[in-house]
Amino acid sequence: MGQRRARFRVTKRGKISIAILLTSLVSVTALSLRTNPMGVLGSSNPKSIDTNAVILGEFQGEGKIDRVNFQDSSMTSIIATYKPDKKPNAPKINTSPEIDEEFFEKALFIGDSITEGISAYGLLEDRNILAVKGLTVLKAEKEIDTIVKRQPEKIYILLGSNDLLYGMDSEKFSSEYIEFIQHIKDKLPNTKVYIQSIFPVSKDVEDKKPLLSNSRIDEFNSKLKSMAEQQEISYINVSDLLKDNSGIMNKDYTSDGIHVKYKFYSIWLDCVKRNS
Repeated sequence: MGQRRARFRVTKRGKISIAILLTSLVSVTALSLRTNPMGVLGSSNPKSIDTNAVILGEFQGEGKIDRVNFQDSSMTSIIATYKPDKKPNAPKINTSPEIDEEFFEKALFIGDSITEGISAYGLLEDRNILAVKGLTVLKAEKEIDTIVKRQPEKIYILLGSNDLLYGMDSEKFSSEYIEFIQHIKDKLPNTKVYIQSIFPVSKDVEDKKPLLSNSRIDEFNSKLKSMAEQQEISYINVSDLLKDNSGIMNKDYTSDGIHVKYKFYSIWLDCVKRNS
């Protein structure tokens, strides 16, 4: 089944440590770890840790945490590599296309919490991702220096959901997007830039957040496509892969109507590769 990497925050309750997954992209966010006599938090060289009733992304079953690395001096944040046991009746963690890590070696994905999931699920390295929860096009402008430092050969941008929530109209959105891309081109003239379509949402999300309706998303995507043609930039339509027959977010690919499940990420990255 292979290994999966995830970030956790660790708190200690008696002899049991609780690791909380540091992402909102999965519905279940906690797992219990059986510790050695020294305790996970007290071990300077932690070994493999057996797990009880582990639920991580799409996988449920027994397994173990390989390689636990503390990320700060207080030892409250760790990165763990999860290796599930190979049980005959255990659900498969991924039946989607394999990720071509070599293809994305010098790529940079820019976006919000949806894009953040690419590295949170260990599909690509942190260096390939520049994602901030709540990121808008205007806020992304402030990340130009960071983008330049990464020196990517390819940039894939997915922005717009948060701009929609702020009530921005498509004309202003398009104008700010063009400026953002132009600034990237000025600093990185040899870098290929790709624009990705804004993902659809579920009916429940539309009802609760009318500014994030699928009709507005379609309007913004239409504007993005036209803008890409005018600017001679490649436009990648990922949203159609997520839509059901009614034109809304397919419930099989989402748990909250906005963010996508683990199993869609490899489909997404495969689409990006095929359209690059």
